[in-house]
Amino acid sequence: MKRYILIFIYIFTLVGTPLAFVLAEATQPVIGEYVVLAPLPGTTKVANCTGTNCTADINSYLGGFLNLVIGIGAVIAMIMIGFYGFQYALSDSASVKMANSEKLWEIVQGLLLIISAYAIIYTINPALLTFSLEITTPRVTAPAVTATSTNPDGTTASTGPGSEVAVRTALAGIGKKAPCAPNQTRGCTNVAGLPQIAIDGLLALTKSSTGGCGCGLTITGGTEGGHTTHGPGKAIVDLDPTSALNSYLGKPNPREKDTATKVIAGRTLVFVYEEKGGNASGTSTGNHWHVVIN
Repeated sequence: MKRYILIFIYIFTLVGTPLAFVLAEATQPVIGEYVVLAPLPGTTKVANCTGTNCTADINSYLGGFLNLVIGIGAVIAMIMIGFYGFQYALSDSASVKMANSEKLWEIVQGLLLIISAYAIIYTINPALLTFSLEITTPRVTAPAVTATSTNPDGTTASTGPGSEVAVRTALAGIGKKAPCAPNQTRGCTNVAGLPQIAIDGLLALTKSSTGGCGCGLTITGGTEGGHTTHGPGKAIVDLDPTSALNSYLGKPNPREKDTATKVIAGRTLVFVYEEKGGNASGTSTGNHWHVVIN
């Protein structure tokens, strides 16, 4: 009996699949879709369709066809159980009862096999029953591109927020030495990483309208290496002690450790004068005002 069931399923599959596509109109409404003239139940994209609405592709057809075969197999198994059960109940012959009981057991085994296979596949992944043959094109996201420019020393400089180029642009009008080359700490000035509070304070210092000196400034020390207190993220710079700046601070002839404090546009700027070779570590390379901005 198992052999007959398998033969039936094999013939149904072999004949049914090509038949559904042979009985289709030559005109395809969408690439990969067919208008099926004699659709099998559950194999079209729209249920209970008629006419040109009965479209199917390979994915919808195979998925629906599998469910249809399983359903037909279950119905046939139930009919055969009823048939042989009826014979078993009416027969008085022991041999006939035994033969019918064996057939009933085989049918029940086949039915359980069908149900178990479907349940296992559905439990693992219901998508396995949809027969989707579409290959998803992977999405490749291009990495973010950071704009770059070339420093005077030929090295590449980033132009993103907080970069050397961006901060120098924000401090336009304030003098600065050329950017430092790798491992260079003297004769150059870096401003990359200088916080916004420092930028705002320096710009306010150049304007008399905000209470500043209204004078030109030159940054002689920024975030480059070689300093004990300077660095990226710190609102600390060194300024050239011009006569205009000295007069504004009330120190026309400043000396080592002279101090001054100015509140400009809501920012507090604390000035400490350092002579060449001065400061606590003796690393000062020139006379300057050491400025901490808060």
